[in-house]
Amino acid sequence: MLSYRCFGRKPALFFRYYKEKLIAKDTKPNAAHLALAKLETQGLLRAVITQNVDGLHQAAGSKRVLELHGSNWRQYCVKCGARYSLEYTLAPSHNRDEVIPVCEQCGGIVRPDVVLYDEGLNDRVFDAAIREIETAELLIVGGTSLAVYPAAGLLQYFTVKIWRLSINPKHPVTI
Repeated sequence: MLSYRCFGRKPALFFRYYKEKLIAKDTKPNAAHLALAKLETQGLLRAVITQNVDGLHQAAGSKRVLELHGSNWRQYCVKCGARYSLEYTLAPSHNRDEVIPVCEQCGGIVRPDVVLYDEGLNDRVFDAAIREIETAELLIVGGTSLAVYPAAGLLQYFTVKIWRLSINPKHPVTI
């Protein structure tokens, strides 16, 4: 359902699933999001690198967020590149069949700015994540199983191995 193939071949099915299952507009940042934002404000955190597309780090106040898989909050036309809000995509009035969002400028499909299955990550964002990790003195890894690549492979760029702190409720904390 969340593949580029489905988006291209069955856009109505894609958008029904996307709108019903992947938009959590009422979700609020949790204590971890707020703590990371506070560390950034204090100058103790340079960046957050996330695979999440929910925008909760920004909602908590983080400014430097590298979104490896993009964001539900940004939408764009696949034909002309015009930018739209999530609200535009969710509004049924402008859609040709009340499901597929259509660009007001050119009539192209407006899609979420997220990485779908069958698509690669944004090179600019991925390269920025590598640079941040390569130059970090401390790397905090939280909320991930480290099983999804290529994001899990980013750990190889952290060279100060003695200072890696991993926080995961399913695994013990390691220092």
